[in-house]
Amino acid sequence: MPDSNRTQKALRAAEGYAELKMYDDALAELDRLLAEVPDHLDALYRKGLILLERGRWAEAEAPFCRIIELDPEQAHVYVHLAWIYRRIASLEKAIETIQRAVELKPSMPIALYNLACYRAVQGQSEQALTLLGKAIGLAKEYRALARSDPDFESVKGSEAFKKLTEIGTSGP
Repeated sequence: MPDSNRTQKALRAAEGYAELKMYDDALAELDRLLAEVPDHLDALYRKGLILLERGRWAEAEAPFCRIIELDPEQAHVYVHLAWIYRRIASLEKAIETIQRAVELKPSMPIALYNLACYRAVQGQSEQALTLLGKAIGLAKEYRALARSDPDFESVKGSEAFKKLTEIGTSGP
C-alpha cells in the first residue's frame, strides 16, 4: 500500500494530466494507484470523471458503481450514473438511479433538474415542472439552462414553463 504522500502525488499528477487534456496519462496514473489501492474513492471518482469527459460512458460506469458499493450515500455519484444510464441503458434505469440521489439529498439542484428532464421526456409534464421549479428555486442558473434543454420540448410551450424560466423572475 502506498504511503499518503505517494497517493497524494499520484492524484495530483493525474489531475494535472487531466487539466492538460492528457487523458491517457491521467488514466494511467490513476490505474497505477488503483492497482495498489483498488478501493481509493478519490481515484475511482476521478477515473470515472475522466472517462465521462472522453465520452467513454460504458467504461465510466464501473468506477462509479464501485464507489456506490463502498459508500452508497454518495448522492453526486448517482447523478453521474444516471447520466450514463440515460445514454447506455434506459431512461427507466436513469430515473431509478437519479431518484436515489434525490432521496439522499432532496435539495441537490442537479439531481432535481435531471429528474425533471427525465420526467419531461416521459411526458409527465406536471411532475417535470414541479421538479424544475424546485431546482430553479435552489439554483437560478437552471432557469437559462432549461430554456435551451431539448429534454423540455414537451413542456416549453406551457405557461408554467415560461413563467419558471422567465428572465428576471425571482423564483418558481
